Amino acid sequence: MNKIRKLRKLIGLNPFQFLRWNYFSSNVIRDKGIYIFTNWGGSIDIDKTAKLILHDNLLVNALKYKHSGEEAFLLLRDGAELTINGSVVLASRSTLQVQKDAKLSMGRTHINHEASIIIGGDAVIGDDILISRAVKIFDSDFHKVIDDDGNQTNLPKPMRIGNHVWIGLGAIILRGSQIGDGAVVSAGSVVMGRIKEGTNAVGNPARSFSKIKWEQ
Repeated sequence: MNKIRKLRKLIGLNPFQFLRWNYFSSNVIRDKGIYIFTNWGGSIDIDKTAKLILHDNLLVNALKYKHSGEEAFLLLRDGAELTINGSVVLASRSTLQVQKDAKLSMGRTHINHEASIIIGGDAVIGDDILISRAVKIFDSDFHKVIDDDGNQTNLPKPMRIGNHVWIGLGAIILRGSQIGDGAVVSAGSVVMGRIKEGTNAVGNPARSFSKIKWEQ
């Protein structure tokens, strides 16, 4: 049974993407025995000046429906740097994008269907992270707002998501957010500041309302 499961997984992989990004790309730096696995429909676009540093495996376009043309997107722009410190799963219809000269470090993370993570500055996502469907994580407005003196008032702000965090369905995490270890962000909430560790955050803007303890 285990051999059959392994065979099914291998059939779903795109061998051309596997060879290209694991063996013929100088800007993918990976530990021994660590790989990018891309299912058919997975789209990877890494600029020649960007870096993808793999200390654990990365799976792109996972959990797609059979016989569908569903896609997932991994994009690293000019000078971007993405470091994978724990296994990361990018489900179908989701996006992981690091903008020009931006940096993102991630631990073990499951990114569910239709979720989007777009980083324009400096962000850290911890270990043991569950990102639900349709979650949006943006550390920048990706456009400039200028005051009367010509200064930009909406620069990207560093973002940190701690360890063992669950981000609920359709939640939005915005620039400057700091989410403590063990927190839960409830479905539909909007985070624009600090969420205390081990608490359940609810609302817009999200606030910590109760202490929690949830199973891994």
